[in-house]
Amino acid sequence: MKKALTALLLALLCHTAIIAEDFSLTEGKWSVTYSDNVKGLTIAYNGTTLFNNAYASVAYIKKGTSVGSGTIRSGTTLKPTITSYETEDELGKGKCYQFSYYRKGMTLNHLLTFYGDKPYMTACVTLEGDEGIEVESRQMLAMASDAESTPFKGLQNRVIWVPFDNDGHTRYRNHTLTDNNEVTSHEVTAVFDGPSRYGLVAGSIDHDTWKNAVTVKGIDGNRLTRFRCISGYTNSDTRDALTHGKIGGKKITSARFIIGLFDDWREGLNTFASANALVAPPAEWTKGNPMGWNSWGVMQTVVNYKGVEATARFIKDSLYSRGFHDREGKTVISLDAFAEDNITQEDTKKLGTQVFSDDSYIDGGVKKFGTNQTLGHYYGPFVIWEWILDSKVKGTGINGIPEYKWRDAALKVNGNIYKLSSNGGYASDPTHPAIKANIEYTLKQWSTWGIKYVKADFLNNGIIEGDSWNNPSITTGVQAYNYGMKILLETAKLYDMYIVESDKGSI
Repeated sequence: MKKALTALLLALLCHTAIIAEDFSLTEGKWSVTYSDNVKGLTIAYNGTTLFNNAYASVAYIKKGTSVGSGTIRSGTTLKPTITSYETEDELGKGKCYQFSYYRKGMTLNHLLTFYGDKPYMTACVTLEGDEGIEVESRQMLAMASDAESTPFKGLQNRVIWVPFDNDGHTRYRNHTLTDNNEVTSHEVTAVFDGPSRYGLVAGSIDHDTWKNAVTVKGIDGNRLTRFRCISGYTNSDTRDALTHGKIGGKKITSARFIIGLFDDWREGLNTFASANALVAPPAEWTKGNPMGWNSWGVMQTVVNYKGVEATARFIKDSLYSRGFHDREGKTVISLDAFAEDNITQEDTKKLGTQVFSDDSYIDGGVKKFGTNQTLGHYYGPFVIWEWILDSKVKGTGINGIPEYKWRDAALKVNGNIYKLSSNGGYASDPTHPAIKANIEYTLKQWSTWGIKYVKADFLNNGIIEGDSWNNPSITTGVQAYNYGMKILLETAKLYDMYIVESDKGSI
């Protein structure tokens, strides 16, 4: 057996595909073993077993030479063909082990990647059809286990539930790992022992296609009985009425998930956040964090020009010298909801170009001096309110762009436009040309008013699963959201505007 294992590892290192029976591999503090009797993988870190009988799974629809549907998964009677190779991605240099399972014209590839001495690995699953066969899926499990393991310390481990968005004042929650309580957290979770802070962190690092989730189930405070890294998860917490949209093609791929054990679960979440920032770097902004005042705090629905001007001057005269400004020496005066109803466009422009300027101006025959502040404004690029459904979308019907009503850009769910119960607004299709036209028109106009700070609200109205999208290449809510956010970001960059996101998804 020892000679057989040695030969197996040499074959792996030489990138040679082999049919597995029994094997064991080690990468840093990680180890993976496979037994032909058990079929699944045993995955351990630093001597602690995270998962027993681990597997990957894809619910599929097959198109081509033989049409069918079902679920293909590793850890069954299928034997894996194993290859390994050196790799380098956003997380750094690593070693990827690919476990391939073939059935009925399709190959499921379970990819596990290890990064030297890092306390985490990544897991991903792909499904690929033979020549002439395309595959589709609404859900892919990059890592799963239904067998018991005890990777935790203590007897009162807790599971963090992360909300999909912050609409309706949704809050984070934690649950004890007892009584077979099953928790499905959006995008990321941590399972941790309170006194020692030792814990498992697992979460997705790709957010361009799927709504992701992590399921944890356990008993007795420290025993894990079910684990899932899910790409393709919707429910009422994602504000959806439909199952997840389909991903299709000759080859389809789940999100990558980080899975790691950490001495301090908080540092694990910091590591997870840093990994996400490597995969999708934050928008570049070199002027420091904005600081200032927002009208929703007190004025809310009665925000008005005189009140805003008086507040701005008080901040300038009484608070600025006490450090109430950003590193650029500016304070933001941000107009929130209802400002468009209560402050005319002329007065909004006056605030941005005169009152908040660094120059003097004449107001009612009186010479006044600007406060050298930044004007901010409120915007819902993806939400459609009932009272504007049949109104013209600003930015359409001009410059060769067809005229659209807001109803035209509303997303259809089961044939009807869809209202989110969490905020009362209708979902939009961010790929509709009316959305792009409105974003470009609005930010261009605001740039002439001196607006440099934009609070983008109700963004989750643009991430809903729909019947279809205007752009036929888009098949999921997350893809549509990314499409619209790219337009918003690129337009904001054009006018040197800072975008702050509100009521957004956890992605």
